[in-house]
Amino acid sequence: MNNQMIQKLKRMQQELKAGQEKIEASEFEGSATGVNVVVLGNRTILGINIDDELLSDKDILQDSILVAINAALAKIDAALAELYKKFNVPGMNF
Repeated sequence: MNNQMIQKLKRMQQELKAGQEKIEASEFEGSATGVNVVVLGNRTILGINIDDELLSDKDILQDSILVAINAALAKIDAALAELYKKFNVPGMNF
């Protein structure tokens, strides 16, 4: 590999790392019936907000929490997929 290609790959690696760090530090929201969650891009849950009327129905509350968390995680996955798409190099599948 020539020196120019190595430098290009190093720049790409730095850009990818910076993009990943930005996503990890970003907040993603997910919501479902009466529930809103905030999750960092590194998948740390920052908060859960539950409407008072859901507190009396355990089954709906549990389902809503799962749906809201999974919605936020799906947004993180979509952001990562978009980042990786920018670095699509033949022979390297992201």
